[in-house]
Amino acid sequence: QLPVFSSSFRWCSRQRRVFQWRQRRQCNRTVVVGASGASSSSPSEEEKDEEAKRLVFNPAAIYNEIFCDDKTFSKDVSRKIAKEVTELRPETYRNPEDSFYGEIDVNSMLELIDLGTDGKNLDGGLRYVDLGCGVGKQVATAALSGKFAKADGVEICPDLAAKAIEGIARLRENLEKYSDSSHACEISVSQGDVFDQDLSQFDFIFVHATTFHDTTVGMLKAKLSREMKVGARLAIVSKLCDDIVNFKPLQSIPGGIGWKPISQVDEKWQLDCYLYEKTKELD
Repeated sequence: QLPVFSSSFRWCSRQRRVFQWRQRRQCNRTVVVGASGASSSSPSEEEKDEEAKRLVFNPAAIYNEIFCDDKTFSKDVSRKIAKEVTELRPETYRNPEDSFYGEIDVNSMLELIDLGTDGKNLDGGLRYVDLGCGVGKQVATAALSGKFAKADGVEICPDLAAKAIEGIARLRENLEKYSDSSHACEISVSQGDVFDQDLSQFDFIFVHATTFHDTTVGMLKAKLSREMKVGARLAIVSKLCDDIVNFKPLQSIPGGIGWKPISQVDEKWQLDCYLYEKTKELD
């Protein structure tokens, strides 16, 4: 029976050593006790900084995480909201056509911003605004582009503006994970009428005007011509502004024609986007 006893003894000794090793490992862990008394492992500040540095800044991926993974931000839901507001509170919009909701693909919008800011001095801190920003997706794209120090959006529909504010709050929270200050951009969305805004403070103005009523477009052209500062850029979807005498097509666009096709969300066909620069003040 000696071999049996010897084998059992060796097995017990091994188990005791394993138990002691586990005890030492447990004691060596960093443990933080919270207010509730529960303990949990917690990374140090240095480890958090290292993790932030390892994160790859991908504007489209961040955008998709916020707006595409949550169906309440979908184009169909937003379009339904705008339609219901038009029917139940028709006084919200100047003209019913102004309420139609559309969206630009995030990658197409990033390309548009690259073209629209080409040749501009980014060190001065450019400022962007989306006139009629819906749920704020293009504002978020501008903030993620790295081209602007501040990105603003204005939306007249209270329901859409509320969703935009929610989305921008999520974006701010997401950007806190990145330690690189080059991604910092002040972001603001407000509910209001674009015709009450002072446009002289912006360097890049975006307007998705595809279904805007002719009256609205005429009023908007007059305001842009009067208030935009010299050198500021305009990107307007579907509406030519060649008749604004102190604007010229953006020369940095290949061919100098100030035109770029842009892709829509969940649509097969593209839209025309026209880019202009204000060249002078009117007498």
